Amino acid sequence: MVTIKKLLNNVNICCIEGSIDENTLTHPVLSDAESYDGALLYIISKIGTQEHDIDCSKFTSLPYAIVASETQKILHCRVPIIRVDSTRLAFSHACSNMYDINYIQLKIIGITGSNGKTTTANLISDALKNCGKEAMVISLDDFYLDSSDERYPK
Repeated sequence: MVTIKKLLNNVNICCIEGSIDENTLTHPVLSDAESYDGALLYIISKIGTQEHDIDCSKFTSLPYAIVASETQKILHCRVPIIRVDSTRLAFSHACSNMYDINYIQLKIIGITGSNGKTTTANLISDALKNCGKEAMVISLDDFYLDSSDERYPK
């Protein structure tokens, strides 16, 4: 488990809408379609696309807080919103802070599509590991450095 202070270390925060304490978080989650109880939810738009409104009333569970850009519209929100310059950079910091990895050395590969994202992520991860690189897989369900690692719960 990790605190919000650790995940947001080195992140340029523009403002915080609502109040934040030092509760323990379950894990960082990257999504705009769903959330997990106790997670720090990052809203990241696809490169080259317009931001769309996020309606929190459609979430089946509440995140601890939402990390979003200054311009992202968040509707019906019942949790704090942390406004940052770059949600991509903030997510990169969270991942590196979670595992104590230098964020400058961290490279993120985004995989999108309707089917096969987890399989593709695992194939890329295995290929990188076979080349002697350390790889981390992050999905909506879990995240881990190695397939033998204990996964963080939803």
